[in-house]
Amino acid sequence: MGMREQVNLVMCRQKEVELTMCRREQAELAMCRRKQVELTMYRREQVELAISPINSFILKLMMALSKNSQNAIITVFNTCIVTITSLASLRDLYLASSTLLSINRPSLSSMNSSTSLTLLDLSSCGLSNSAYHWLFKISSNLLALDLNSNQLAGPIPDYAFSNMTALQHLNLSLNQISAISKSFGNMCGLKTLHLFDNNLTGQLPELFLNLSGCSKNSLEILKLGGNKLTGSLPDITEFSSLQELHLFDNKLDGSFPEKFRKPSPLVILNLDGNQLWGSLPDLSVFPFLTRLDVSDSRLNGTVSEGLGRLSKLEFLDLFGNSLEGMITESHVSNLSKLKYMDFSFNSLALNFSFGWLPPFQLESIGLLHCKLGPHFPKWLQSQKNYYFLDISDTEISDAVPSWFWDLSPNLYYLNLSHNHLEGTVLDLSLNYAGYPGIDLSSNDFEGPVPPVPGNVTSLNLSNNKFSGPISSLCSISGEYFSYLDVSDNLLSGELPDCLLRWQALAVLNLANNNFSGNFLTFFVGEIPPSLKKCNELKIIDAGDNKFSGTIPAWIGDTLPKLAILSLRSNQFHGSIPRNLCRLSKIQLLDFSLNSISGAIPKCINNLTAMVEKASSNSTITHIYVYYRSATLDGFVS
Repeated sequence: MGMREQVNLVMCRQKEVELTMCRREQAELAMCRRKQVELTMYRREQVELAISPINSFILKLMMALSKNSQNAIITVFNTCIVTITSLASLRDLYLASSTLLSINRPSLSSMNSSTSLTLLDLSSCGLSNSAYHWLFKISSNLLALDLNSNQLAGPIPDYAFSNMTALQHLNLSLNQISAISKSFGNMCGLKTLHLFDNNLTGQLPELFLNLSGCSKNSLEILKLGGNKLTGSLPDITEFSSLQELHLFDNKLDGSFPEKFRKPSPLVILNLDGNQLWGSLPDLSVFPFLTRLDVSDSRLNGTVSEGLGRLSKLEFLDLFGNSLEGMITESHVSNLSKLKYMDFSFNSLALNFSFGWLPPFQLESIGLLHCKLGPHFPKWLQSQKNYYFLDISDTEISDAVPSWFWDLSPNLYYLNLSHNHLEGTVLDLSLNYAGYPGIDLSSNDFEGPVPPVPGNVTSLNLSNNKFSGPISSLCSISGEYFSYLDVSDNLLSGELPDCLLRWQALAVLNLANNNFSGNFLTFFVGEIPPSLKKCNELKIIDAGDNKFSGTIPAWIGDTLPKLAILSLRSNQFHGSIPRNLCRLSKIQLLDFSLNSISGAIPKCINNLTAMVEKASSNSTITHIYVYYRSATLDGFVS
């Protein structure tokens, strides 16, 4: 697997972790909302359900549904809205995902009559810009309004929310809004404003000007991620109450301010996925900061030692910039709460004294393409709780100490690749809490292939000096095992039949070893059911070994997703089986440097995937380079 593919895998696993966390938060939010709905429904003093006409509405609605009359349903629904909004003590109203609202939007104008309403949820209702005409008439007592996931587009009119003087929480996310009006600055009680995943354009400082009225002193959470905002980052300390600022996935192309003017209560600063340049400045004016994400930008200077004064920091992500210089103990010695640290893909050198003990216990450690070497970093010995560790391509030229192989039981991903690590790999067969991926490739490890966790999902041992058989890998259960690369080692012997258990295997790379015997012929006669289930294989590379016998015909019958099959430079003989013509997804066949004889089956011409232009979602992201072509007796017949 190439460096770019490994990076994609690292990023994918990071996103999986973040997605898992996000799903947990969403689940908690959903539970919270359900509780709110239940509370609203059962508060007799708020809804007055027992003495209202809504019971008769339910009966009418059921009758309309039984007649399957759309007009009747809409009429009854409209009556219901009028009835609900006339309730004298109604405070919270949830109408999320009510598609009938998009069919009969005029019914919403009746909400203007409710003076007690403080929370209104109209998310995912198919509302368009016409909704602004009745929204501005809604009671000035409204505290929270949710309009996310609708069809609001273009700039927001000045009048839209001008009457909502008490509004504290406004969610306009997941629309197509392009600009906000200056009236937002006059919402003196506004605490949270969600505008992520819209179509906001223009300079970020100009947008901040529209919020520079009294709302500048009330805003606590501002979410603007997933838009097209440009420009530099303004001095956000002017927003005296701001605790969360989310600007991820925009097009910010300026720099940080040279200096922030005053202390700020900011807790979260998320700027990932922009084009910011320059140094990472002193951020000590944000003493309460717990999360700092400036990943995937173009920062190209140094990291200020002021970072070390952020004593409450838990999440630090500098991934994918061009930052340079030293990271010393001064940068991190006070970060006792730090759990997540990623400096990957920078030109940073970690310069810690040999006996230094960090004050933190990290859960995720990303240092890919930083400079840690030449000695193995001893400070890692103190880290016991990590689930993610990537110290690949970090210029370490050293033997791995024995203490390191006592890995964290929480391990989810381990990458030591592209260093000059020496010695033998100790027993890794502990079953970890997750389903770990392990990459030890491109080092100088030697000795036998170590036992690995039975629940491993991917294993890359390529480009080392491992020797002997691979029977120790039979401890792998195979339920989720999708990737095995042991190429470019000194491995020998026959392939164990446990390979048939790995039903999720998609990539099998055995190339450039000394394996011998018949290739994947653990049986005679009918294909066993276990092999028929191994239908996820996309890549088989067994080139440059000593395999013998004929090319297995069953490959064409049981591997419908196979895209690459390389058996080059072995001792195969006989003809090419016609069964291989059933490999409709095949993109590369390499049988060169064998003793293949006979004619090439004419049906090979039907393998059109070899000449089709690959789409971005179907391209096999594994690079094979071959310098010699096959020589076969006969012609296509």
